[in-house]
Amino acid sequence: MKNSLIDQYVKRIENCLPKIMQGIRLTMPRQIMGIKLNFSQGLTLIRLGYHGPRCNMSELSKDTRIKLTALTGVIDGLIKEKLVKRADNPEDRRVVMVEITPSGQKIVNKIRRYRNKTIRHVVQVLNEKEREIIISGFEKMVNVFSSNDRP
Repeated sequence: MKNSLIDQYVKRIENCLPKIMQGIRLTMPRQIMGIKLNFSQGLTLIRLGYHGPRCNMSELSKDTRIKLTALTGVIDGLIKEKLVKRADNPEDRRVVMVEITPSGQKIVNKIRRYRNKTIRHVVQVLNEKEREIIISGFEKMVNVFSSNDRP
C-alpha cells in the first residue's frame, strides 16, 4: 500500500481517537456513588474488579502500565476510600498483594453495567458485518499493542 494512502488512514484514525477516548471516559464517570476517582485509580480498580480479586503490585503495574512508584500512590488513595486493601502473600512476605474490597467490587460492577449499556448502544447501531469488522479490528490493534515489536 502506498505511503500516501497509509497516511490518509492514519489521519482518519487520529481524527476518531479523541472522540472514541471521550466516549470511553464517559463510560467510567469520575464520580461514582459519591467517590471521586482519578483515571489511574479507576483503571486500577477496574483491573482488580475484572481480573482480581487479588493481585501483586508488580503484576498490577504491568497490566495497568502504571509505574510501580506511581502505583503505590494510586493504591494508597484507593485504600483511603476503602476500595482496596493490602494483603500478605503467604508464599513470599516480600511481595505486596492488593485485594479489592466488597465496596470496590460494588463500584466496579456499577461501572461494568454502565459501560455495557453504552457499548450495547453503539453495537446496536451497527449491522452484523460492521460489528465483525470493528471488533476484529480492535482485537488486531490489541494484539499489536501487546506485542514487543512496536515502533
